[in-house]
Amino acid sequence: MFESIIDENKCVSCSNCVDRCPVEVIIMDDIAVVSREKCLGCGLCTSICPEEAISLYLREDGEEPFNRVIEVLTAIQEGKRKKNS
Repeated sequence: MFESIIDENKCVSCSNCVDRCPVEVIIMDDIAVVSREKCLGCGLCTSICPEEAISLYLREDGEEPFNRVIEVLTAIQEGKRKKNS
């Protein structure tokens, strides 16, 4: 599975990723900060970042791919519901 890593030199603190994250694991400090333990690796934040400051990397913790697919899909669906509300 993947995780999002934010390049602090590129992040302009626009908050697009914070607003887009379906599981709300990105917070804005001086720059965006991802909770690596809770990140689902769905990549939605990377697609919304205007500065291309967020990249997806394979997790180093040995987590098997697809173990959390249902969790990712559910979170995305919940994000769509929130957006349409």
